Amino acid sequence: MLAAASYQAGEKLELDEAETRRLIDAQLREAGWEVDSDRLTHESGARPEAGRNRAISEWPTSDGRADYVLFVGLQAVAKVHGMRRRA
Repeated sequence: MLAAASYQAGEKLELDEAETRRLIDAQLREAGWEVDSDRLTHESGARPEAGRNRAISEWPTSDGRADYVLFVGLQAVAKVHGMRRRA
């Protein structure tokens, strides 16, 4: 019942992309990732580094740019594509 109520509340929540990224950045940071979707972007030259857990935003992939690619050292371990709402 709580999960259903949470889902319904989330459906009504309207966040722009910048607000959404701030929330995601905070959650990734709490989980131990080095993240800053404004600064650590592929376009700005952010790259994986040995010995660091980095979430680099706007990383190019074979199916388009991922919102984030998570790197443990030099190894990509996950890619995150956000859901896009259709107009």
